[in-house]
Amino acid sequence: MPTLHYLAYGSNMHPLRLRERCPSALPLGVVELPGMVVRDAKRSEDGSGKCTFINQPGHLAFGVLYAMDALEQPLLDRAEGLGQGYDVRPFRVSLAGVVYSPIAYVVRPSHFDLSLRPYDWYQAMVVGGARHMGMPEEYIAELDAVEAIIDLDAVRRENERARLRRMGCLR
Repeated sequence: MPTLHYLAYGSNMHPLRLRERCPSALPLGVVELPGMVVRDAKRSEDGSGKCTFINQPGHLAFGVLYAMDALEQPLLDRAEGLGQGYDVRPFRVSLAGVVYSPIAYVVRPSHFDLSLRPYDWYQAMVVGGARHMGMPEEYIAELDAVEAIIDLDAVRRENERARLRRMGCLR
């Protein structure tokens, strides 16, 4: 099985979320991304903000390095909307002294908007994934401090809240 290394930094950080999309996904650990911040500046089809990396010298973001079956990449591409808001970009990260070259999905310039806000369920998924993976408390607090909005689509909101409960991110 060819292995794909994937860098998750938003709603896919939680293993249960990513395994819904790519069943073989295995978290290898948390990695540091110097000179990066995570912002909800990717315009989604539903009008809300989704996570993307932004270069910002002097800052530090975190992500989760995953190993997965490379044959599942089309599933992830589809779930992330490759070519419809996100592009794939290679990264270089180090974990336990080993250097990896994972892919990550980053916003296309056509979908970049810093005025966007995430839905509250999406933010809870990001924060819950960071907490589940044991990221530093100050980083979790930074993610949690983002101003979120209520999803007015009641069916989607309840479906996502049910997912959050299954993930242990919502009581």
